[in-house]
Amino acid sequence: MRERQSRGDQVTRSCYHRGRTHTSRERRIGGVVALGALGQSPSARRFVYDRAISWPLAAALNRDSAPTLSFLNFIVFAAAAAPAGAPIVMDTPRSTAPATGTSHASPGSGAEASLVALIRLGAAARRIVAFTGAGISTESGIPDYRGPGGVWERQAPPTMGDFRENPETRRDYWRWRREGYPALSAAEPNAGHIALARLQQIGRVTTIITQNIDGLHQKAGADPDHVIELHGSAHRVRCLNCGTVYPAPAIHQRLLDGEETPTCERCGGPLRAATVLFGEPLPPDALQRATAAARDCDLMLVVGSSLIVNPAARLPAIAKQTGASLAIINQMPTPLDRLADVVVTAAAGSTLTTFTAAIGADVATVNSD
Repeated sequence: MRERQSRGDQVTRSCYHRGRTHTSRERRIGGVVALGALGQSPSARRFVYDRAISWPLAAALNRDSAPTLSFLNFIVFAAAAAPAGAPIVMDTPRSTAPATGTSHASPGSGAEASLVALIRLGAAARRIVAFTGAGISTESGIPDYRGPGGVWERQAPPTMGDFRENPETRRDYWRWRREGYPALSAAEPNAGHIALARLQQIGRVTTIITQNIDGLHQKAGADPDHVIELHGSAHRVRCLNCGTVYPAPAIHQRLLDGEETPTCERCGGPLRAATVLFGEPLPPDALQRATAAARDCDLMLVVGSSLIVNPAARLPAIAKQTGASLAIINQMPTPLDRLADVVVTAAAGSTLTTFTAAIGADVATVNSD
């Protein structure tokens, strides 16, 4: 078995480097062989996944380099080897130095120029897909998870295995939920959520893909049928055994009535918010819909995402691979900054408000003509 795994690792690495240096026909062959190796070796699979959105992909996308698109095809193709069932994994951000041709904005360093570049991209786009992460909701008082001072700096990310197997973990969870859910339920959308909802209402944003579980896009007025919640919703509670779904307020009332760890009324199984934990696969339907939207857009607008949680973070790379422009608005660097056409290092709310006002004015001008 070890010999077989070692051979799989060697084949995968060989195919990866072949994708960078050989002919387009050899790259396609390399991608297929690498997929075979993925099925045999966990470490080979990890090797390719790590490169699906990280620095080598970004480096390969230098626009002056002829083989870039073929290499991107290879990486995205290999990364899709475990589509709907791929568990959530986190990549460590690597070098994010700007590539030639990428417009970067940060406070005091050409922010206005990059905002103009962002507006120019938006004005030319007709099928914008927004991809949002925790950073868009921090202005509504909901804490970030991975930024400085974020939730995961203070405590380890939970896993589904621990929740199922450890009664104390379930008691702690429902104790935290009883105390914390009212604040989440009462949270109001901020300027960023409202701006994206407005862009959707005027027909410039077709779909909002979100990693967030707070429901603030819908609360801001976005069409629920066109908001894809990749990581589920905190406003629903699901039985882990039979899948029965309950509205969160009904379960919260049971907590207030004295239940320590609510169980399913149908089968007696454990209940938990209908959200995705580390080690769990994303809902297949949500991931398929999000992938289709990414492939169809002409501008992928990333807002407030660290882009290090997979498979969700691969979606902007898929959009870029199919010909879309990529814009990133985030307070911190991301592994895909080198791939982006525009990077704005600023608060989501004010940036999106200005962007939406400009795009809305553009729509009004077209309609008046």
